[in-house]
Amino acid sequence: MTLDKLILIDGRLVTIDKEHVLREFQNSDPFFETHFIEADQVSLENWESMDWGKENQILLEAGRQIKEKIKGGRETEIHYFGLTSIPSAFYLGSQFASNLHQIKVYNRNHETKKWGIQNLDSFPQFKVEGLPIEKFPISGDVVLIIETSYEINRKEIEKLFPNALRTISISLTQMDPDGLSSINSNELLSQHFLTALNTINEFIPKCETIHFFASIPCGTSFLLGSKWSPTVHCKIQTYHYTKNNKYLFQPAICFEESEQRIEKNDDEAKLILELKSQFAIDCEDR
Repeated sequence: MTLDKLILIDGRLVTIDKEHVLREFQNSDPFFETHFIEADQVSLENWESMDWGKENQILLEAGRQIKEKIKGGRETEIHYFGLTSIPSAFYLGSQFASNLHQIKVYNRNHETKKWGIQNLDSFPQFKVEGLPIEKFPISGDVVLIIETSYEINRKEIEKLFPNALRTISISLTQMDPDGLSSINSNELLSQHFLTALNTINEFIPKCETIHFFASIPCGTSFLLGSKWSPTVHCKIQTYHYTKNNKYLFQPAICFEESEQRIEKNDDEAKLILELKSQFAIDCEDR
């Protein structure tokens, strides 16, 4: 079956040459729908102090418009090209967290300015640290760091969260702004990200918030956003890197877990408590 295909060009903070993107595709015109998100001058002028509430609403409307182009909710192959903030790309990607969609992302090379559409076979090495292997019985927050473009300053994060239950990091073994140059490399990182989310679910069931810090390309952030599910995973707070504030990382968009997930966790906790009580009674009767 031939999938519907959508080219999504997200130039919220840097204008992207649409024709340049289309030229990199071969024979794309007959079966590609295109959606273009224009650069926003207000956001450009207020980069250090973004209004994330407003940004949230803008991206929600952009997501609605894109979904209108996806015919009847059919399975769609989404090709994402983005030059925007990491939290914004993550938020837009989260609106397409569905098995109906196959998502392919492209990151523009800093030197050649090309998107590497034909790059398929890059398999970078990642180092994963801090994944829990034993259950945490207490509630609290988790720090999740993903770094590929540059190393994130751990001391700055420790200032913000000195009492985090756990710090999990996924790092490219050799930092490189252009280290995720293929569809495969982005997909590999997204699987590590999903593993981290699922491991937190399993071993830190009382996690209240995942504080997410990232130095990754925009396309990668879009793909990671599509892997997060509000009905399955814990709440995520994203952060925006700035240079002119007391703290280098400022809170950006927060991704709330759904009531369905909260109720499920409450029911499971109640069931576990009942089973423990019944087990204690059974032991006394023996």
